[in-house]
Amino acid sequence: MLFRSPCLSPPKETSILFQLFVFIHDSTCFADTLFALGNAGLLNDRNQKGLVIGCISKDWEILQQELRPYFMHQITVIPFEEEMEFYQHIQKTATLPFLYYHTALQSALQRDYLQHFVMTHYKTCLMKLQYYDVVGCNYYSFDDDLVEKPFCFQYDTPVYSGNCFWCTLPYFQSLTIQPSPNVPLELFLCKNPKGRFYAFHSSGYDFVLCKYPNRNGTFT
Repeated sequence: MLFRSPCLSPPKETSILFQLFVFIHDSTCFADTLFALGNAGLLNDRNQKGLVIGCISKDWEILQQELRPYFMHQITVIPFEEEMEFYQHIQKTATLPFLYYHTALQSALQRDYLQHFVMTHYKTCLMKLQYYDVVGCNYYSFDDDLVEKPFCFQYDTPVYSGNCFWCTLPYFQSLTIQPSPNVPLELFLCKNPKGRFYAFHSSGYDFVLCKYPNRNGTFT
């Protein structure tokens, strides 16, 4: 079941414990992603119980070197051959509700859009997880949406939040995640028909024409 909201409610203090899982496809994206997490307050939140960064194996050494000053924030870097393996790692090792964020194929505008909802307003997302399984923005059903579709063909499952989202652990562990020919990773999230999804906003995949409040409080 999907509920949309035209705006975010004001952030409130929450005592919910949570984890962070980030997959870095390109080491050049690392600094911007870490700064975004820090600027949102996610790294210093006392209820944050660990940041795990997955990366392509060839980037593991350079990310380890860059992360040494930040080890006080319980940051762990693990090499994987592909993002699917990181998904499976989360299923096996996560212990709390978590943020999943990845850096693949994001334009600057799409990156700011996703970070606004899942990072800047993370406290609101955590509160929503008390009632929903997955929280983020942009839910595409491909059946009844009137917005322009991001793909020129249809999938048999919805696509959600650019694959950047907050999720409860029981729901994520309920998913069957295994390599399948021609099935993008982002499609696995919506495979459980009992999933309760909350989308704060739907852009129609047009981040230029659709207005939303950015991190500075203005509109873009």
